[in-house]
Amino acid sequence: MTTHTFFFYGTLMHPPVLHRVIHANPSPPPSLQALHTFSPAILHNYRRRRVRHADYPGLTAHEGSSVRGAYVTGLRNEDVRLLDVFEGGQYKRVKVRVEVLGGKGKGDEGGAEALTYLFTAGEAELEEGEWDFEEFRREKARYWSGGGFRWHDDGFEGMCRLTPYACCVVLADRLPIDADEAREEVRLENEKDPTGGRGANGQISRELEEQRIRQ
Repeated sequence: MTTHTFFFYGTLMHPPVLHRVIHANPSPPPSLQALHTFSPAILHNYRRRRVRHADYPGLTAHEGSSVRGAYVTGLRNEDVRLLDVFEGGQYKRVKVRVEVLGGKGKGDEGGAEALTYLFTAGEAELEEGEWDFEEFRREKARYWSGGGFRWHDDGFEGMCRLTPYACCVVLADRLPIDADEAREEVRLENEKDPTGGRGANGQISRELEEQRIRQ
């Protein structure tokens, strides 16, 4: 069986988030967890910054900077397809070489090869500040792994749990605005989603479910 190795530097460093993406469960059976190893690693000459209005970071080339992340093995072809869906159109999958700390690649000339996702949406979408993994793990990870508030991709916060169109119809019945205005309100609310649709009930999460069915 062909497997792949990745360097994760953002939300996917947190094992429950990765497991939710590739196994549809933030805490899968030990037999599935055992398919992967996690090792600390450093990617040199790149920088990790916060994406504007988002919980997640973007990775861009930057001479002299370094990014600490996770070197993860054992990812299957179907896992890679799911990861591509999860990352969405803001990212491009590329090969890099990383320094693996205390494991494979340590001391090897050029380091160990891995796949990662470069941010391609442009500098204007990035803040200057470094993204903080510990802050994410402490304050945001539960929204991404399915254990916290369900972001409102499919309706206003706490108001309904319908599809965007159905929610618009309900809101149009309740409020003195027409359905087009209600749909625009939903669209604007969705743009404020700091998971970018990757939360437990987000648009990208629904696309992941569709990809699993196809696989």
